[in-house]
Amino acid sequence: MFTNTALDPTSGTCGTPGNCLFIIAFDTGITLNSGDVVNLDVTFTSPFSVPGATGQSAIYGAVLDTNYFNCAEGLPSCAPLLSDSSVSTETLPGYSGPSITTGNNFAEPGFYVAYSYVLGPNGGFSVTGFDATFAIQNSDPSPIEAVAVESQDIDAPEPGTIALTFAGLGFLFVMRKRFLASAGQLA
Repeated sequence: MFTNTALDPTSGTCGTPGNCLFIIAFDTGITLNSGDVVNLDVTFTSPFSVPGATGQSAIYGAVLDTNYFNCAEGLPSCAPLLSDSSVSTETLPGYSGPSITTGNNFAEPGFYVAYSYVLGPNGGFSVTGFDATFAIQNSDPSPIEAVAVESQDIDAPEPGTIALTFAGLGFLFVMRKRFLASAGQLA
């Protein structure tokens, strides 16, 4: 699923240079179970550049479930958040830049993340794609709510901190509200 998605690098929502969000899908209705595999294969129509940073620069793919959003928004349909875990791998087609660390993933309630990062200070990097595979190990039975690719510049010394993910997820919440408002689903 989500294979061979083409993205225009100018179509991302960028808060600041280096911090850009690309929404692949919202409200898919697909529920993940242990043993499922999600392939997120993105090709940029032209190179996507992440500028340099004093801290680390990263690019990651995320799959989030409905229950995570419901709990974050305080909705009554929020069920107990169980740990969602996967073994994630990712490659960066057309990568150009300093040495990059790949093969990282999070096991957190409500979402799966595969990410690559460059330690800082660095001069930035560019990619022509982001390909990730999520082999699901555990999932609370909630449909996929959003699939996204995002880049972040983090002025922090630790690579792969959970702050990286939550910074991006906060942005996803804002984008979801805008999406629902434009679809006439928010009061």
